[in-house]
Amino acid sequence: MRSTRPLARLAMIIIAIIAVTSPGAASATGARRVHVVWPGQSVQAAIDAAAPGDTVVLRPGTYRENLSITTNGLTLVGFGARLEAPAVPTPAGCVPAEQPNPVGVCVSGETDADTGQTVEVADVTIRGLTVGRFPSTGIMVLHGRRTRIERVDATGGTAYGILILRSSDNTVTGSTLHGGQSAGLYIGESPEARSTVTGNRMYDNVTFGIYVRTASYGIITGNQVEGSCIGIGFIPTHPAEDAVAHWRVTANRITANNRLCESASGPVTGIGVYLGGTKEITVDHNRIEANTGAPGTPHSWGGGIVVNDGSLYGFPNQPIDNQIRHNLLRDNLPYDIMVVVPGTGNTITANRCEASSPPGLCRPRTGSRR
Repeated sequence: MRSTRPLARLAMIIIAIIAVTSPGAASATGARRVHVVWPGQSVQAAIDAAAPGDTVVLRPGTYRENLSITTNGLTLVGFGARLEAPAVPTPAGCVPAEQPNPVGVCVSGETDADTGQTVEVADVTIRGLTVGRFPSTGIMVLHGRRTRIERVDATGGTAYGILILRSSDNTVTGSTLHGGQSAGLYIGESPEARSTVTGNRMYDNVTFGIYVRTASYGIITGNQVEGSCIGIGFIPTHPAEDAVAHWRVTANRITANNRLCESASGPVTGIGVYLGGTKEITVDHNRIEANTGAPGTPHSWGGGIVVNDGSLYGFPNQPIDNQIRHNLLRDNLPYDIMVVVPGTGNTITANRCEASSPPGLCRPRTGSRR
């Protein structure tokens, strides 16, 4: 007897199609609905009409809007859709109302005007959307919880491709982030970040590929990071010793971060992973190569992995109890691993590399390349 499962699946698809509505339509029964937007229609109108749990689908084409999402559980899907900056920006909760909005998509909690308390927006998903260059940032999450950003392509402006601020339990996966003057991805001011950054490509961002600033708890894994001054950087801007703590950086490929940036300490260039005043961060099983610095630029420190205090960009916190192990490093200059400030309790072991400062931190490479 032939299985009825294909017929059941077909029936589910038909039901889903029947549920599709035009922008502005809403559910009278409370069931989750799909709102479809075509080029020339307003994406924001569909977002405003959506109830918690609804999905807004953008048909392929170009949309010139600033978008603001404050609804819990909303999913925005845009495979083949491109968001571009409008001629006249519209306000959103990520920036003060009196300022022009420089952000492409703003996911933000709302502040009660009477109490001043901010309620997080939860369970928002952005999937498949291409975000062109907005003046500052492609996608911003402010006071968000369990936000998922999946398979997006975001071009940064003067700041970031994606900016996650004062948020928790967020995921960025399968995305391409490029062109940000400050970073491809920024996670900051989030003491309970609990973020997952996996399977992304960050390239041609200026200062950082991934920038973690005063945020703790998370994993950065399976990413390709290239073409910045610093590939992945952890920076405290708070004096607490655990201002940046409890991250794992594993199974990433971090190559050729050789742009030239300036800092209070002079030129910064050619750094794969930078631990600046961090606590209990594990860097393991990464491949870190060809971080050599900008051509013709003299630099006395830098290379594949650098351990320092936090004074380069933030407070002079000491590095404490970090673990650097089982990484493959090669062709980094001036060193594969460099400890500028030793701190306390840091462990550097079983790394396959050639040159370190101080000497003796490398295990010579043997056998085939992985």
